[in-house]
Order: sequence, then structure tokens, then C-alpha cells
Amino acid sequence: MRRIPPPRLILFTGLLLTLLLSGEAWLLADNRRQQQLDHDQASGRVWLQTLAWQLQARLDHARLLAMQATQPPPGGLDEWLNALRQPDAGYTEAALVERIAAAERPAMEARLGQPVLDWTAGRLQAAPSRPFYYVVMQQTGAADRQTPIGLDLGARADWMPTFESALNTRRPLLHMADDPSSSRPRLDIVSPVPQQARVLRLRLDPSALLTSQPTNDEAPASRLRLVAWPAQQSGVPLLDSHPGHPLPTTPPLQTRSLPAGGMTLQCAVFALTAPALTLQDHDLLILALSGSGALALLIHLYRLGRSNRQFRRALLEKHEEVEESNRSLRRQLIEHRRAEQALADSEARQRAILEASSDAILLLEHDGTVRVANAAAARLIGRRSDRLPRQPLATLFPDWYDPERSRPFAQIAAESDGAPFEAQLRCEDGSRLPVELTLSRVDQPDDTCFLLVCRNIRQRKEQEAALLELQSSLVGQVERQRQQLTALLDASPLAMAYVADHRFKQVNRAFLELFRLPAAEVEEQSTTLIFESAEQWQRLVRLLHGVLPEGPVCQQDIRLRDGQGGALWCQVYGKALDPALPGLGSVWIYQDISAQRATEAALREAKTLAEDTSRAKTEFLANMSHELRTPLHAILGFAEMGERRSASDNTPKQQHYFERIHSSGKRLLTLLNDLLDLAKMEVKRMEFQMEPQDMLRCIHEAREEMLPMAAKHGIDIILETDGPTLVAEFDPLRIGQVMRNLLANAIKVSPPAGRITIRIATLVDAAGVEWVEVTVTDQGPGIAEDELEPIFDKFTQGSATKTGAGGTGLGLSICREIVLAHGGVISAENAAHGGAVFRFTLPRWPRPAPHGTEHDGTHATLG
Repeated sequence: MRRIPPPRLILFTGLLLTLLLSGEAWLLADNRRQQQLDHDQASGRVWLQTLAWQLQARLDHARLLAMQATQPPPGGLDEWLNALRQPDAGYTEAALVERIAAAERPAMEARLGQPVLDWTAGRLQAAPSRPFYYVVMQQTGAADRQTPIGLDLGARADWMPTFESALNTRRPLLHMADDPSSSRPRLDIVSPVPQQARVLRLRLDPSALLTSQPTNDEAPASRLRLVAWPAQQSGVPLLDSHPGHPLPTTPPLQTRSLPAGGMTLQCAVFALTAPALTLQDHDLLILALSGSGALALLIHLYRLGRSNRQFRRALLEKHEEVEESNRSLRRQLIEHRRAEQALADSEARQRAILEASSDAILLLEHDGTVRVANAAAARLIGRRSDRLPRQPLATLFPDWYDPERSRPFAQIAAESDGAPFEAQLRCEDGSRLPVELTLSRVDQPDDTCFLLVCRNIRQRKEQEAALLELQSSLVGQVERQRQQLTALLDASPLAMAYVADHRFKQVNRAFLELFRLPAAEVEEQSTTLIFESAEQWQRLVRLLHGVLPEGPVCQQDIRLRDGQGGALWCQVYGKALDPALPGLGSVWIYQDISAQRATEAALREAKTLAEDTSRAKTEFLANMSHELRTPLHAILGFAEMGERRSASDNTPKQQHYFERIHSSGKRLLTLLNDLLDLAKMEVKRMEFQMEPQDMLRCIHEAREEMLPMAAKHGIDIILETDGPTLVAEFDPLRIGQVMRNLLANAIKVSPPAGRITIRIATLVDAAGVEWVEVTVTDQGPGIAEDELEPIFDKFTQGSATKTGAGGTGLGLSICREIVLAHGGVISAENAAHGGAVFRFTLPRWPRPAPHGTEHDGTHATLG
């Protein structure tokens, strides 16, 4: 066993004694910390017990105060309530709340001189009707926390159960409520007043409850924190001795459940700071005595070690001399063995490299004869490796090295040193093999040789020959395809061009004829050649920049110019050859549509002329209708006078003639009125008086007007609505005209004793717009399916009613114009059980006109 030197032994002993003293000091400090922890736990238990006594004392005190409220004190209830909120009383607010029934509310409001109040939308307003009220009669507290006199606390869901329970059990209860002026909840005592429907509400001061702590030599509030929550609730504590600070995350020292006033509080006492490791005076004295003994022991050990140090130093010097001699001899022996091993390893590595190489390697003498050949060289030549040494290089590569030329091998090797070159290897069977040679000079201290690496390149030569043959074949195929494409382009009647990098690479004869350009002026020229301006060309490039790379066929109608400056319209189609390779370019087809454009312009001009002619006809018809109505009114007036005089003269035959004249004149006047209205609508001269009106009243008046006509045929008109009124903005005169036309048509086609149904309803579409829908359903023959839309055209009648009902065919056309002027729609359909249904829908209120959008007239299509 090796002996530890004395200095190290002294140092080790000192460290051991230091560790022992440190452990002793930590044990003494830990004992003091545990005593402090036990003291804090005992203080926490006492504090929790004191809090329980304080809560019960407050409840008992509240019961006594409620009993005193039955007899007002000499100073009155106001003075008594103010005394309750003094700092020494432990209350911050006091109030008397009285329970009244709904029948007692007027008397209560008269007594208070104000209505019973309630918080609604953040403001004090008169409370709505309720079966019972809990009204604040008197109160006192801080000016910013006072509860308003007359406030109904029973409207709050959190106060009502507490008030009811206190009055029913006749004992004081604790109540927790949110405090709008603070983030912490408030704690109140609700104590019933004996023999009365009143309760005394006292707001507790949490600081008064928590400052009543056990007193001893150290106040626990400086080290402990008491927190209380309602049982089964979390969040902001109800009681906190250090409010505003984050809740502790360490386990509590003491916990307790305190049942009081109908509420269970879960209380916990936490340590504000962990007890520190401290030492007292007598602990320091013990450590000082222990340290003195350890120091004396270290001094004694030091003196013993110093006396042996000189003897050991001399002994070590002799031992070092012997060791140094032995180490010198061992180093010489190791270096000799390493040199021998390195030489053997080098020769083995060279042999292994030569034999493992897949290339043929020949080690040559300075005169060009073979010194060593590896197995790959023997396989390539077809001769055994033991027969290759001392073989002249000229027998293997006669085309490269010929000793008859009187040039030394060293000169030939210097010309080819390091650069690969090709040669022909003569194999053992006499065949020639193409190889690639690499020659390197190897200089050694006592020798100079050459390293020749030979690689078989027969397969590479065969592949090169195949590639050359394939390249020749591909060139021929490309030339044939180019000739075929050129023939196809020239034979096409459509103008075609191949464009790459915005230049014409190839065009056909139709392209040159269309644009009247010679081929020499087109190929390799910019595509701006056929555009009217550079700006037009740039707009088209920007338009198609993101379309061509996506692959679809692009179509564009554009105005171009030919080689003589003339303009022509072309329909252009373009497609990229390969969307993934934009550099390959694209193919374009140009179709002349100048004649089509000219035809379209002529058609537009003809349409404009026809519209002007129709407008002039309509204006003429409107003017003529006015001129015709003047004599017609005179005819009707004289016919009516003749009808009355014939009746008084008792001439029935003349009376019949005048009746026929009067009836025919009225029919003619109706026709003229319809023509005049229709003409006004077509030329946009019809004026509409849009104003809020009752839609039901308007339709009811039209129904009443048509009832005599329906009664002649025994037809009943039924009106179905969802309410007594339906206010909307419309022209009552024109909507009444629509209803009279629809009802007149329905009466004409309905069978005797039939029924006509009018249904009015309101609808709301997906955009939130309100609509009024009116439907008129008859029991007539209905409408042919192919006539449901044309029936609203001018001078058009249904095929089922042309012979039996008569008419001019203008009524429904006028109805459509009126409904469209209101921003609505009108339609016709066949009922499921026979008859026709006419339906028109109007917006209940006017809608804003949509904003128009502008466009530049360009037209592009993707095909």
C-alpha cells in the first residue's frame, strides 16, 4: 500500500475537519429553522381559531343589533346606523332592507318620496313590476360605496336567496357578493329584524377580522398570510391578510374549514418566507471550541511531517537517476522495433494496393522493362503475373514505345508524365485492346522507377461510336420533321407563326399574305412589327405573361397592322410549346375577322336606328292617344245624355242604341288609356308617386271596386293576409291599377260560382331585404306552358282565353312595366289543381341603386 506524503495527509485531515465543522453548523441551523417552523404552525392554528371566534362574534353581534332595530334608539336609526360604521365597530356599511309585496309598492314609494329603483343597462331606473321587493330603506357608508335609497336588491339573483333564507330561519347569515368598486368580493351579514319583514345588512371590514391575531413575542402577520375562500369555489379570495399580492404556490402550514352563518369557508395559513438557517450565540461558541481542537491537531501533524521530509527527498533523487537510465534504454529499443514494423507495413500496403486495384498497374524500370505487375494487369494482358517481370514495354505497346527509334524511355516518359493518353495494348492472343494509360515518375532515395496505370476503354469506345450513330440519326429525324412542319405551315390557309423570345422564328405563306410582308422582313424580327404601337404590344405581353406558362390556349381579339400600314382585326390563338420551358417559345394562329367586325358594327347601327324608330312610334302613339281621347269624351258625353233623354221620353229602341254607343265608347276609352300608359312607360315619361302607404288598404280598395263585376257572375273574391296592416313605399294608384287588371282578367276566365284568392305576405331574402309578395289565383283554364313568359308581351293573349274572354292584350304588359318601375318582378304559373296564379313581388322599402363598373372593352378568352 502506497504511503500518503505528510503534506497531503495534513491537507486531507484539514479538509475533513472543515467538513465536519460545516456539517455541525448546518445541523445547528436546521434545528433552529425547524423550531421556527413549528412556532409558525402553532401561530397559524391560533390565528384560524381566532378568525372562527371573530366570525361567530360578528354574527352574534349582528343578531343583537337586529333586535335593537325593533325599537329605534333615541338618536334615530340614522345616528344608529352611522355608529355601526365607525372604525372600531368593524363594519364599513350598514343598511336596513324591507320586504314589501307588489300591492304595498305605492305606499312605499309615497313614504320614500321616490319610485322603487333598479339597475338597468348601467343606470338607475324605475323597477319593473315584481311579486316582492327588497327595498333599501336606510343606509350609511362611504360616499362612493353607498347603496341608493329605494334600490330593489331582490332583483339581483345573488341577494334574493339570502334575504329569503334569513327571514325564514330567523338567524343571521353570511353573504358573499361582487364589489363593483374593487376586484375582491365583499362579505356581508344579513340579520333578520325580529317581528318585522326587515333585515339588517352589515358589510364586514376584512381588515378588522384579520388584524385580531394572537399576540406573542413575534407578530405572525410579518411572516404568515391567512387566505379564505368559500367552499367549492376558486378565484379571488374572500379574505386575504395581504391583498393585492399573488397567491402562494407553496403548501399551506395550516388549513381549516370554518362553518359560519350558513357558509363554509376554506381557510389556509401560508408562510410568507421560509425559515432561514440561523445560528445563536451558544451555537457559535460550540463551533469555536471544535475549530480550536481541529487547528491544534493540524499543527501537530505538520511538525511530524517536516522531520521526515529531508530524508525522503534524498531517497527520491537516487531513485530518479536509476529510472531515467532505464527509460533511455527502453526508448532506443522501441524506436528500433517501430522502424522495422513500419518498413514491413509499407511493403505489405503496397502489395495489397496493387493486388486490390481494379486497374492494371505496371511498375517499370528506368529503361522501360516491367519490374512488377498486379493481378489485374495479368488478366488484362492474358498472361500469368509471374511471366510479366523483365518483359520489354515494346512487346505490350508497340505503337507507343519503340526502342529502335533511339530515344531513351526516360525522355518518352517525361513527355507523357501525369497526363492520360490512349494506346493499343497487344494481348497474349495477338488481339489489340484500346486502353487509357497514365504514367507517373516515382523517385526514391536509392531508386527511380515509373508507375503505369492501364484502363480498359473498349466499352467506352463502343458507346462513343453508338452515340455518334444516334446523333446522326437524330439529326436526320429533326431535319425530316422540320421539313414536314414547314410543309404543314405553308399548306395551312390560316396565318401561323412560331415565336420565341418575342421574335418571329418561322412564319407560313398565309401569314405573309395576311400581313402583306416579305419573308426577309419577318424572320428574326420583333413581334412589335405587326402591332399598331409599342404600348399595345406591352399591354398584350402583360396580359398573356401569366397565362401562357399555365398551358391553356390563349385567345385574343386585337387590332393589328399590315406591312403597308393598313389596319385589320384578327382573332389570335396562342399556346406554349412546353409550359415548363418558356424558352422554347409558342405557336400563334391569326384569323382575319375584319369582315365580321364590320358586320357587327353595321348591326349595332341598325339596332340603334330601330330603337330610334320604335321610340318615335311610341311618342307618336302617345300624342295620338291624347288627340283621340278629346273627341271620344265628347262622344261619351252626348251618348250618356241621349241615353238619359231616351229613358225620359220612353223610347226603348233609341235608349238601346245610345247604351251600345256608350258601352263601345267606354271600351275604346279604356283601350286608349292603356295605350297611353304603355307609351309613357316605354319613353320613361310615366311619373310615380312613391310614398309610405298601407298595401293592404290599397289592395282592399281594388277588391271592393271589382266586387260588383264579380257578383254578376257569382264569383267570390277572397283576401288572405297575415295582419291588419302592411306599410310599404309604393305608388298606390299604379299598384291599384295592377290589381284591377289582374282581378279583371281572373273574373273573365273564372267559371260561374268560382273563387278568386288574393294572398299577401312578406318575405326576407338572404341579403336581409324585405319584400311584399301578392298572388292572385283563379279557377280558369290556366295558361299553356310555352305562354307563361310571352303572355306579358304587348297585344298578346293566352290561347285558352282568346275566344271566350276577349281583351286587347295590353293589361298584363302594363302590369309588368309598373312592377318593374317599382323594382319588383311579376310572373305567371299554373296552379296544381287548375287555374292560373299571377304573382308580383315588390321591395317593401326602396333599395339604393347599384354602382356601375367601368371596363376598357378588351376581350380575352382561355380555351
